[in-house]
This record gives sequence, structure tokens and C-alpha cells, in this order.
Amino acid sequence: MKTKELPNIGNKIRKLREFQNLTQEHIAIGLGISQQVYSRLEIDSSSLSVTQLVAVSDLLAVTPTTLLEEDAHQIIFNISNNHNKGDIISNGKNLGTIPEKKLYEELITQLKAENISLKTQVAFLQKLLDKTHENV
Repeated sequence: MKTKELPNIGNKIRKLREFQNLTQEHIAIGLGISQQVYSRLEIDSSSLSVTQLVAVSDLLAVTPTTLLEEDAHQIIFNISNNHNKGDIISNGKNLGTIPEKKLYEELITQLKAENISLKTQVAFLQKLLDKTHENV
């Protein structure tokens, strides 16, 4: 189900993402889509599904209802006022609440596993290339 009746939701999401110092890539990974596809969501050239709306809301630490009904400036004001209630701060940047930290840790674990897999593939391909050069 697409939510085409949500004008400017992408702009609101962009403002909240930027306020929280998150990249498009971070949100895209959380949604399981490419950064390019996510970029189209922010400029309202692509519609959000209900599932994506819920996921984006979770990643931005707001409820879907808040995201749909409140103005971006009001949401940012509310986030700012609740800034010291369980938030994690690193290098002066808000990394979010404890559940978001868990998401970061899961993403890091997943990326480390992918890195190991890629290194294994590279080593295999290097050996294959070396054998090919020996046979030439």
C-alpha cells in the first residue's frame, strides 16, 4: 500500500534525519534499500509504503503518527527538549537512544561479517589469478 497522499513527508524526513546527524546511507541500510532509492523518498519522487513509514519512524526515534501529523520544527523542538533522557552522545553528536545503539551494533556486526566474506572472496580470486598467471 503506497501513501501518495502524504505531501512533503520526504522533506520532513530529511529535516529530521539531518537534525540527528544521520546520513541517507544510514537510513537506507535500516530500510534495506539503496541510498539512491532512499534519496528519491526524501524528495517525494517516490512514495513511502506503510512498512517503510514505520521503519523510518523507528530509525528517527519518532512514532509514525508524530511523523505524519506534526510539523518538522515541532518534532525537532520535542527531540531537543528530550535530548538528555537516555540519549547517547559521541563526539558531540547524538547517536540516539539505547535501542538505536543496539541497531548500530547490529549493523556493525553485519558489516564486519560481510567484510570477512569479501576478504575471503578476494583471497580466493587472488589465488585463482595467481594460478592463471602461472599457467600463461
